[in-house]
Amino acid sequence: MESLINNKNKTNDNLANQLNQECYCRTLDRKALNNSLQDQLVNTRDNPLGANELNKLFSATPVFVPKTEIEAMVRIIAAIESTARLPSYQQQVLSWAPNIAAFDPGPIGAFMGYDFHLGSDDPKLIEINTNAGGAFLNVALAELC
Repeated sequence: MESLINNKNKTNDNLANQLNQECYCRTLDRKALNNSLQDQLVNTRDNPLGANELNKLFSATPVFVPKTEIEAMVRIIAAIESTARLPSYQQQVLSWAPNIAAFDPGPIGAFMGYDFHLGSDDPKLIEINTNAGGAFLNVALAELC
């Protein structure tokens, strides 16, 4: 059974890698997205964002992530979250943090984000976010679909 799972993962990984190398499909209507973002931001800024800034927000082409890399990212996130729950870790961190850091609002939140860079070896965690900036952008993108 394990061999079957490994073969399935290898097939998925090969397909993802092949699609990343050979698929030049465009799924993003950049002009429509930029117009939508400009329309939403027009009343919040003195000067509108230019196309150069807006074009950096989304890739014009999809990226296909191999299943083994997704599984590696899930393991990394699980390790971080389980470590953050350890009383000894919390005690050590809170010993130098400001008092406000001891406030526990409950759930980790709807906007926890773990940013990874993918490359020739394992995924690399580059940042942990707790802000909602990506949610705004994803709503703008979803409205165009």
